[in-house]
Amino acid sequence: MIFHQKPKNSLVRAVKRSLGVVGATLALSATSQIALASCEYVITNQWGAGFTAEIRINNDSSSPINGWDVSWQYGGNNRVSGVWNANSSGDNPYSASNLSWNGTIAPGQSAAFGLQGTSPDGVEADVVVTGAACSGGTTSSSSSSSSSSSSSSSSSSSSSSSNSSSSSSSSSSSSSSSSSSSSSSSSSGGSGTCSGVNVYPNWTSRDWEGGSNNHAAAGDRMVYQNTLYQANWYTNSIPGSDYSWTSLGGCGNTSSSSSSSSSSSSSSSSSSSSSSSSSSSSSSSSNSSSTSSSSSSSSSSSSSSSSSSSSSSSSSSSSSSSSSSSSSSGGDYEVPEDDFAINGGVEDGITSWGTRNSTLTRSTADSHSGEASALVTGRTAFWNGLTFTVDPLTDGNEYDVAVWVKLAPGEPDAEVHLTAKKVDDDDAETFLEYERLASVVATADEWSLLQGYYTYINTTPFQSFIIESESDTASFYADDFSIGGQVDEVEIPDYGFFVGNITTNGNVRSDFLDFWNQITPENEGKWGSVESTRDQYNWSGQDRAYNFAIANNIPFKAHTFVWGSQAPNWINSLSANEQAAEIEEWIKDYCTRYPATAMIDVVNEATPGHAPATFAENAFGSDWIIRSFELARQYCPKATLILNDYNVLIWNTNEFLAMAQAAVSAGVVDAIGVQAHGLESLSASQLQSALNRVASLGLPIYVSEYDINEGDDQKQLQIMQEQFPVFYNHNSVVGITIWGYVVGATWRANTGLIYDNGNPRPAMTWLMDYVENNPK
Repeated sequence: MIFHQKPKNSLVRAVKRSLGVVGATLALSATSQIALASCEYVITNQWGAGFTAEIRINNDSSSPINGWDVSWQYGGNNRVSGVWNANSSGDNPYSASNLSWNGTIAPGQSAAFGLQGTSPDGVEADVVVTGAACSGGTTSSSSSSSSSSSSSSSSSSSSSSSNSSSSSSSSSSSSSSSSSSSSSSSSSGGSGTCSGVNVYPNWTSRDWEGGSNNHAAAGDRMVYQNTLYQANWYTNSIPGSDYSWTSLGGCGNTSSSSSSSSSSSSSSSSSSSSSSSSSSSSSSSSNSSSTSSSSSSSSSSSSSSSSSSSSSSSSSSSSSSSSSSSSSSGGDYEVPEDDFAINGGVEDGITSWGTRNSTLTRSTADSHSGEASALVTGRTAFWNGLTFTVDPLTDGNEYDVAVWVKLAPGEPDAEVHLTAKKVDDDDAETFLEYERLASVVATADEWSLLQGYYTYINTTPFQSFIIESESDTASFYADDFSIGGQVDEVEIPDYGFFVGNITTNGNVRSDFLDFWNQITPENEGKWGSVESTRDQYNWSGQDRAYNFAIANNIPFKAHTFVWGSQAPNWINSLSANEQAAEIEEWIKDYCTRYPATAMIDVVNEATPGHAPATFAENAFGSDWIIRSFELARQYCPKATLILNDYNVLIWNTNEFLAMAQAAVSAGVVDAIGVQAHGLESLSASQLQSALNRVASLGLPIYVSEYDINEGDDQKQLQIMQEQFPVFYNHNSVVGITIWGYVVGATWRANTGLIYDNGNPRPAMTWLMDYVENNPK
């Protein structure tokens, strides 16, 4: 089994624990020689029935190691449930080998990978490891244990504790020194082991051309704000600010060395009579841009606190660099005056709140304030959790972000994190879109504050804030989410005329922009797809299409708000008042999440005799169409609101015009949508006449769902050549959306325009040439 190379996992709260290890083994290969290495197995966290651990390979020789693998085995019921930063196989014993990016270990450097496991009987103290020997000797300490099979005796927990005071510059019972090189430290990490480790921004590694030190390589360790961090891969971000770093714990009272004196007085510092970390926290640089060439790095500062403690500290940030404070009480935190979070207190349903692969419930069983909180249950992985969506953030601005969390009754203490998430970029090998803002060890007994600062850098659009936990399964509450800072008013650009298309089987194909410049989700945005279970939203498919549109600056069209088909079944069993409230909640929640939506099919297929929304008529009465548009305008004030209907160009034109007139006259409708299925038999003149009749309503027309259901290539081409120019050149038509383009993945069987391998049908070739040669 091959696990992802760089997990979107949380930064491990690495309170290293004593563990007796029977042996740790490593098979190493090199292009020219077998280099000496020492190996460490470290428990980085443990809880109830689970644990995380790290296996580290330290190159103590003068030559690089090129390729490595390691094997280990548990003697009891401990089992591995996930591995990151390595290829993994086996089921006790387990084997892991390097990935392409961490296989080479330079002299004095280290490589490491992480694992998570289950421990129903507790984390074992007698782990059995088999395999080839680590050639560099045996080390042990109170925070980690490692061994080599060249030593006939295994390191026990007692020997581990007896050597706990050894510094990072040497290892007990080892034939080779593990002292730090000039560019990095191979310290084993943990509390009190930061001596000799570079302090940020005193980088550990040189650039590729041998110039100045400007980054950390995989395995390098650095100290930042009295905490020891380890780089998971090449990084030039602030230690602890994103997923390229793993926290190895606080430094305690041990001072850390640094040859850098570039800290700035503009970096904020925190004061607390109860905190021993404040004395070293001011060593951060106030100019983070000077240490990073990556535009996607965002700075952050954090404060994590528990509401029950009595002492407190202030938290502030005066520059774009990262600064943090650690406090024992959240009671002094003040929500910013310019807080623009919508429904952060969960008092108005679950607007703005969402989940990642778990279940969200508005709970009145517990709350930090008010009557309710957001409860997440059904989690099965660390990244499952809550999301909170906010208005678009402004590039370069800093935001004060906070939320209160509490574990559900009966849950053991677990670390909970607040993370900022941007839309995924095109690089699947890195996760710079994620940035950790704050962490806290939460309990089921009290509410704890997660609070940090986030500077948004617009490499990709901002997506949401995430509240997640180290525990894969912990259920927890969140309440009183707040965010303060400057936001720009949402403006919908004038995109002009477009020829667009829809998602393909719920996804956006990589070739989409080769052909189209507007996108509509085929089914993912329909109410029944999003909220098939009442108050349980699945936005994932809609998110993909919307984020794609925003990232590529093309118009996004919502389909659809109110429709008698593909609405959730449960809406029909409610009372009229409940139906009205649910329709409003649905529209409000959509508009809150997707404020930059350019166009919306507000009411779909309302012409009598087809698929009118009887539940909406029951909720609002005979003016249900007008009321639906009024709600859309209230919550999506910038969008173009469309009355969309089925085949009004061929068989029910009179009925549609009669139905539409009242809403058009009321001034609530911005445009008309004509779906344009089943028009294969219409001539150009017939199509022109039908369009003219619809245009008599006096509104712009969107051709919303055009396709040609013809399996014969030449016949499809002929129809396309005759009909498309009529749409394209009509004075009232302002955009055309074709309903699917991949053969075998369209609503109607023979409407596809390209094959899955990208080869076009003749109609597609002609269409692309026509649009290119007749620009709007």
